[in-house]
Amino acid sequence: MKLRISYLALCIGMINGAAYAAEGRSSYQHEAKLVYSSNSDNSDSSYWKGAYRYYLDNVEKSNRPYNLTGFLSRTSNFGVNYIEADKKKNDNLVLDGQYFLDSQWYISGSYDRSESNKYDNEQDSYGVSVGYFFTETAAIYVNYEHSEDDLTKKDLTSRKVTEGDTYGIGVESYTAFETTSGLYLKAGIGRSSWDTKQTSATTQTSSSGDLTYYSADADWYLMDTLSIGLGYSRQDGDDRDEEAFEGNASYVLKLTDSITAKFNVNKLFKPDIDGVYYSVGLSGRF
Repeated sequence: MKLRISYLALCIGMINGAAYAAEGRSSYQHEAKLVYSSNSDNSDSSYWKGAYRYYLDNVEKSNRPYNLTGFLSRTSNFGVNYIEADKKKNDNLVLDGQYFLDSQWYISGSYDRSESNKYDNEQDSYGVSVGYFFTETAAIYVNYEHSEDDLTKKDLTSRKVTEGDTYGIGVESYTAFETTSGLYLKAGIGRSSWDTKQTSATTQTSSSGDLTYYSADADWYLMDTLSIGLGYSRQDGDDRDEEAFEGNASYVLKLTDSITAKFNVNKLFKPDIDGVYYSVGLSGRF
């Protein structure tokens, strides 16, 4: 809790400082965010997120959708994200970075650490991807991720350890329109496999599995600050055959030259989950 308060307070301070440091500027190199997310019918899913990102070169603010400035800038960057869900007693820390070898090739890396005090659960994952911009606003990439999940009961009567590997390929692009801002598309396909070992005082078992996943998303930017979108995903594997379909909307309200408020809503139609997911955030760019 103390870590969360300190980190979120730091984000608030950076956002406040941005109001003075970036007044009148048309570009930025720093971005700090503070976001609250929840579900309208299930407050147990709520969490706070604080994030900071630094770009090695200036990122232009104007004449492009607010949510896509980082993608379209093709600028090396690194960031940190911290998430805490109080009711689930989860802490999540993500470190990531992206380095452009030139104006077209890039390599990205990430580390994700999650802990649950409620279930004595620790998760670590490491990822790397290599991408290529084949046009000014479209890129293709391949990615790999290794994950480790260690779940131990509080009374130490059993332990479950899972290790997995994921390989994938994807493409994303943005097309500008004349009457509206434009259309952002993203699609991917990948393969995951894992091995699980579960031990108790008297038994030890092991299992393994794999699955193929598919995903596709489309966001139509009516304005640089307003978008509506659809998303589809599917998982086919040894013990699961699941698909999801969702709709979303995003709006960014400009408060000053450097500070904005952002509102997101997301509804899952399949599976039909009660309520609407939403988030409210404050962002400073300077």
